[in-house]
Amino acid sequence: MRRKSVPLAVGLSVAITILAPAYQGPAIASEPPPGSQVVHEIPDADAISAEIDRVVAEVQDLRKLKSQPAAGVPGVDQQVENVFRCAEFMETARYCLGYGWTTSTEDAVQAELQAVAVTESTRRSAAEETGDLSLQEMIDRSSAMSVDERALADRRELEDAATGIEKFIQLEELRLGPDPVSIDAPAGSVGARAVIGGYTYPESGGILQGRVSEQETTYWCGPTTLQMMAWNYGSHAKVAQSTWATRLNTTSAGTAISDMIRVINNNGQLSKWVTQQGAKYLALDISGHTYAQWYQLNVNHYSTWSTPVVLHPILLKKYYPYLDDNGSGHFQLGRGWDFESHKADSWQLKYYEPWNQQRFNPSEPFIPRKQKRWAKNSYLANKEHFQHNIGV
Repeated sequence: MRRKSVPLAVGLSVAITILAPAYQGPAIASEPPPGSQVVHEIPDADAISAEIDRVVAEVQDLRKLKSQPAAGVPGVDQQVENVFRCAEFMETARYCLGYGWTTSTEDAVQAELQAVAVTESTRRSAAEETGDLSLQEMIDRSSAMSVDERALADRRELEDAATGIEKFIQLEELRLGPDPVSIDAPAGSVGARAVIGGYTYPESGGILQGRVSEQETTYWCGPTTLQMMAWNYGSHAKVAQSTWATRLNTTSAGTAISDMIRVINNNGQLSKWVTQQGAKYLALDISGHTYAQWYQLNVNHYSTWSTPVVLHPILLKKYYPYLDDNGSGHFQLGRGWDFESHKADSWQLKYYEPWNQQRFNPSEPFIPRKQKRWAKNSYLANKEHFQHNIGV
């Protein structure tokens, strides 16, 4: 990947311009439009280290909270504040533990999650568990750790996140570029290309080799997503879902997106995708993305870097018509796009779906692994998830 070097100096205002990678096949984005720059102040390595130390030191001040139902029980606000703490790596952005990179303030992130905690137990009781950790399950898991275990886990997560500062800025530059969308040739014609956010992409395309699996338990959508992600790189052998579940610390409650990112960035098979895009994966808050910006985020990964995306929706029938019942949070493997026509509501997203309801209830319809669906529904399902983040 061709990137502009960014000197890390305290208080230095740095304008980052995204540069497209060197040619990697027919799916290649154009250079960015002129004048599309965002100014960020980036701390130096010592400041980053000091900020990580500050956030980790807060663990020593946290009282051990006994797990308890969230609704109506005093202390839920404090539980959220104890778990979802943020490192202020930049004045304009931060990384929040268990949540990801965001431009929202720590107070705003915590207030939103506190509101979710009050109603979550009622909402999830009506849904089928499909493999993602709920907010209360994330709190319970963190509370069950010793102080030393928690401090170590927090430090590792923050150090990994800090390596993504430059990539986060690049993605913000992508998001804040010009928004108009056009097709410079009739949709469906040979050589048709779409312009979105000032960047030019082929009208359609996709990656991965078609090697797919369905999750073997109701709570293994995370392990199955990474199983397919690794299996679809080169000639990699298929590794058992149980092995991925162990690597991800998956329990019967499900998998956390922070563990998905951790394993992608540090596992030998999956890290080849990291090498291909020239930067580590990160969890990104998409609450501020318009539909066009979210779609471009996906298309840029598939077209420019030829790397998959960890989709993180809530499985609801209103967004996924193949469902017989509403599900909980979920992971899918994004792999391609199709602008389809001039109309944004017709844009398509290609992905691998781990969930097959028929495996667990033979009376329910079969769900194919390979999906090509309206992207707008996937965007709305991602936004409605309580974390509204994505693995990119």
